[in-house]
Amino acid sequence: MFQHGNKGFTLGDLERYQEALECYDKALELDPEFVDAWHNKGLDLKNLEKFKDALECFNKSLELDPKDGPAWYNKGYVLEKLGKNQDAMECYNKSFELNPELKNAFKARK
Repeated sequence: MFQHGNKGFTLGDLERYQEALECYDKALELDPEFVDAWHNKGLDLKNLEKFKDALECFNKSLELDPKDGPAWYNKGYVLEKLGKNQDAMECYNKSFELNPELKNAFKARK
């Protein structure tokens, strides 16, 4: 399971997103509660601009770990891309509450 997750993470860093997604799917077959695989799959889907699919992954990740500040931040990002700005701000605020350093990432984007 971790082997597939780690390989997916490396492939994502190399911008080989489709291959990374295949690795995350294999990891999630082995352990559907592998939080990092859900989160990283969401990141790669976000990079592919598949925002609805990314949102589903971040929702699953947060269902498993509701205290994951970066997952809240990334959920906010995809909600913003989907035009759901009020929901996005709620997610951003939750991410800042859990992980105050994320405010800097948000400010750098603007």
